[in-house]
Parts: sequence; structure tokens; C-alpha cells
Amino acid sequence: MKLTMENLEVKDIQFADTTHFSDGTLFVSKDEMFDHVKDEPLLKELEINIVRPGDSARVIEVLDAIEPRCKVGDTYDNWPGHLSESFKTAGEGVTRALKGMSMLTCNFVPSRIMRNGITLDMKGEYADFSPYSKLLNLVVEVKLTDDDVLKDAVRAAAKANYQPGEEVLESFSKVDSIPTEERFEAIKRIKLKLSTFLAQQTLDVAADSVEVFDNETRYPNLPRVAYSLQLVTEQYNCDGYSESMFYGYPIQDNLPWIVEPTEVLDGSIAQCSYGRYMLTYEIQNAAVIVDLLREHGKTVDFVGMIITTVSSEAKRRNITSQMVGNIMKETFKVDGALFTKCMGGAPTICMGLAASACEDRGIHTVEIQDAFNPINNMNSELIFDDVRVGKVNHSLSFGNAAVGPRLVMDKIYGGIPETPMWDVANGGFITYTKDLPNSAKSPVLIGTVLGAIAYLGGFNMRAVEY
Repeated sequence: MKLTMENLEVKDIQFADTTHFSDGTLFVSKDEMFDHVKDEPLLKELEINIVRPGDSARVIEVLDAIEPRCKVGDTYDNWPGHLSESFKTAGEGVTRALKGMSMLTCNFVPSRIMRNGITLDMKGEYADFSPYSKLLNLVVEVKLTDDDVLKDAVRAAAKANYQPGEEVLESFSKVDSIPTEERFEAIKRIKLKLSTFLAQQTLDVAADSVEVFDNETRYPNLPRVAYSLQLVTEQYNCDGYSESMFYGYPIQDNLPWIVEPTEVLDGSIAQCSYGRYMLTYEIQNAAVIVDLLREHGKTVDFVGMIITTVSSEAKRRNITSQMVGNIMKETFKVDGALFTKCMGGAPTICMGLAASACEDRGIHTVEIQDAFNPINNMNSELIFDDVRVGKVNHSLSFGNAAVGPRLVMDKIYGGIPETPMWDVANGGFITYTKDLPNSAKSPVLIGTVLGAIAYLGGFNMRAVEY
């Protein structure tokens, strides 16, 4: 498939009465944004703010980051399957992308209180870990119909200093809130509609640059390389929610399948729920895919890619890994394969077994992963690669760590300051409010910093063992 990207560089964002683009500035109308999604039955209101690099600002409760994009012309749908029932697959035609910015969607999810806490600092030590601190960010707090009752529960728990923790969890379980699946699906539709709307309002302006992605031509004199992308869905969620990630369908029970690289970049996959997994922005700009497409015909022959999902069942893990090995060897006929995973535990096992299956077949493999363990070394991450013969010889780590205290910020966006955050260092809950000293002093796990752990490449960190 051939995908043409029209890129428009956004140098500033300002609020205005109408949404339009002029002289490098994206002007955004809050009223037009709300009007565009006001038919969503669970939506109460939108709170929209702008944060810029260097601002004394913290964005909290981030569920996702997305790059505003839209298709040019009427041949292809925006976000096929996610926003449309009948569609052509993504990955072809012309797509307009707004570079230099992202749109952040924020919402407090009561059923995920132990896993909430994805934040973005626009200055300070934590800002250095996140690529989003270098972008202009349009922050959209999506307030649903249960917003008032949830925030009342948050404030009540904050008055008790969130102690004891067990009672806090129990109190939130009794709140009459929107079911998890309905919440996430509504937020997904809202963010996709809004980001598409923003890009569409720039189509009267010529693109700053154009890039074509196309790997259809074969280069027999170059090494044949393929990529295995692992997705993590909500298969372990006690709420019973199955994320509709791929063309609007759940995929947690899928066996490996072949996709076009440009499909991934162009809207086939949309993250639904939890900003610590994979962000939609990272999928749209998947660094491994982009680099392989750019090197195609120069240093490698990028022949294709596979998507896999994660399983906690030994039998299914074995089937998946063997299928990956067979596709790489018999269908793609590759010399080398790259693997990425998401999170740790079962994802690490699944990736390690699939890479080992490729090495069994004479295929050189490279794994890209984080050190997802408290002591921040790679020993536990490699234990599931076939240790009997040490088959997997190359692993690239982009690190993981708990570092020093946060700076106190003047502004907090995305939620109320009393919103609870799990205290990694000491257990229990702390808050984001700038007035409480413990919120500024407690160290924070890097995995809770938006975009610091970038599973698809494009990360700001690397791990070095001495």
C-alpha cells in the first residue's frame, strides 16, 4: 500500500471564535469543538486548555495522546471501523497530519484508581523524559454525565487523606458511575472526532512537506526484514471490557495476522483506555515502522509485518509463537525480524517465545523492550527467551526507573488537584495538589510519565548496565 502524508507544522495554538489555521498558528474554537461532539449521549461538557513547552503546568489523568489527522478527499474514511460501519481499509490515499502538537484526552476512571496517574509535566526533571513536553498540547478534559458525583467522591476521599487505602477503593466501587466499557468507548469516539475536526479545518492551507510511504517494490540484493508488533488489550480487566482496538473490533483472542505497515500508521488501530499501554500518537507515528519504511530500498527490504496479541495461556502462547516463526520464514522469507512488546509479564513471555521461534528457523531477531522490573536490569526481561541454547542474542532496552521528586506546578489541567495517585515509593495514595508537600516530594515511576515508556520506538531514554 502507498500512503502519502501531507504534514503541516503547527508553531502555536490559540483560542478563537472559529477553528482555522493561519501563518503557523492553529486557532481553536471551544464552542465549535463541543458542537462537533455534542450528540454523544454520555458527554456533559469539555474543558479545553493549551499547554506549551516550559509552562509551569502539569496535565493529569491522561488517557491518550493523539495527533490530529484527516483523510484528504472522499475516497477513504477517517478512522475506519472506529467511526464508520462500512469502510475501506486504512493505509492508502492522502492523509493530512498536524505536526508539532498533540491533543491530550483526560478523564478520571474510578474502576482504575490503582492504575490511574498518567501525567505530563511541561517543565522540570520529568518533562525531560516525555517527548510530549516538547510539543504544543491541546488538553481536552472529557467530562461525562457522572463527572459531578465522581469529583464529589474524590474530594471526600482527599479530606480523609486517602487513608486507609482499602476503604478508598471500596468507596469508589460504590459510586454510581458509567460502566467502564461505555466510558472508554464514548471517550474514544469523542477524541477521534475532535482530532479529525481539527485537521479538517486546515485543508485550505498547503502542506509544509509531503512524505510517501511505500514498500511494494522488492529489493533482492538487500536483507529481507519484517516486524512483529505486539498489542496489549484489556484481556485481564476484571470489568470484562474488550477493547475495540483494530478497526473498531476486539482482538484479544486473535492469532497472529498480517497487516500492511501503512495501515497501522493511518488509523486502523486506536487506543481506547489506558495511557500507560500505547498512545494513539505513538501508533500513528510508530517509529520502528517509519524507520523501516524510510530505509526500505536503501539498507533493507522491508517485506511486511505481523500483529500479535498477548495471552496468559501456555498453549496459546506456543501456537502464537510458532505461527509467527512460520509466517516470518515461509511467507515473508526474512533474514531478520524486529519485535516490540507492551508492558511486562505475559507480554515479555509472548515476545520472547516468538523471537525464539524465529531463531529456531535461522532468522536473526532483535527485541525492543523496557526493563519492566523494580531493579531496572534486563535479567528478568530475557528469562523467557529460550535460555536452553541462548537463542535470542540482541535486545535493545529503553530503560525504566523511579526518580526524584516532582516540581510543584502553578497550573494543573485534566482533572481536579485532589485526584488520587498511587504512591509508588510509600504505598497508599497521594494527590496532585500543589499545596500538599507530599505530592511534590514523592518519587514517581517513569512508567506514569506520559510517553516516557514508548513501546513502538521514539523514546527519550536508554538503559545502560555497568
